[in-house]
Amino acid sequence: MALECHVDADFCGNWHKLTAEHDPSTAKSISGFIITYAGCPISWLSKLQTQVALFTTEAEYVALSTSLRGAIPIMNLLNELKKRIFISNASSAKIYCKEFEDNSGVLEMVRVPKMQPRTKHLNMIYNWFASFVKDGSVKLFLVELAN
Repeated sequence: MALECHVDADFCGNWHKLTAEHDPSTAKSISGFIITYAGCPISWLSKLQTQVALFTTEAEYVALSTSLRGAIPIMNLLNELKKRIFISNASSAKIYCKEFEDNSGVLEMVRVPKMQPRTKHLNMIYNWFASFVKDGSVKLFLVELAN
């Protein structure tokens, strides 16, 4: 039984040369995700990130972290319902989340967490979900973009 979460970030998506000088929020990226269960959307979000990302991978990493803040509580709820037998025919099924990301750099950072000078702050702030990836309750997949 899997949740599916598709996540993306628009790096500096608000930036416009006419307003950038007067509005610092134009340098912020936008996070977006949709979580589905059994093919039905159950949660989604599109919002401006709270800090300025310095590169695309950072914006995508922040979006991934934000999406898992939505998906992991839903996984916990489904596990609790399963324990209490509210979900029938699911007693042996493992509940996990398939996370779809289009940035291979982000997937590499999560799978092989290395503390490098350019990414150390990301690991400290946003890598709270590493234990879920390690135990297999969150599985990461690369989305190949069509040309």
